[in-house]
Amino acid sequence: MNSVLRRCQLAPLLLLLAACASSPEPGDTEPSAPTRLVAENRSSFDMDIYSIKPGQPATRLGLAPAGESTNFSLPPTLLAGGAVTRFEARPIRGGDSVLSEPFSIRRGDDVTWSIPPQ
Repeated sequence: MNSVLRRCQLAPLLLLLAACASSPEPGDTEPSAPTRLVAENRSSFDMDIYSIKPGQPATRLGLAPAGESTNFSLPPTLLAGGAVTRFEARPIRGGDSVLSEPFSIRRGDDVTWSIPPQ
């Protein structure tokens, strides 16, 4: 009798554990939103855009053509650690580099940076 009672008490617990351990349905997980930088290059120079985090080497994001807005996907490594990030625009030929103000960026953010005319 005790054996039957224990089995009846154990069955709901096992069902609960099995439900918690199962994998989610394919459509149930929400993909993380991309994190992007929009570089508005108002300069007359094509610029290479870099991300700069304290204590790390600059990471090249890509080219922002003169007079255009360009979208860059920010790598997850840029978001790790929670430190502020700055961006640097380095002209391909001539002109001066431009350093952005510090940005606090979180996953899924869209950051807009306007590079002034030169």
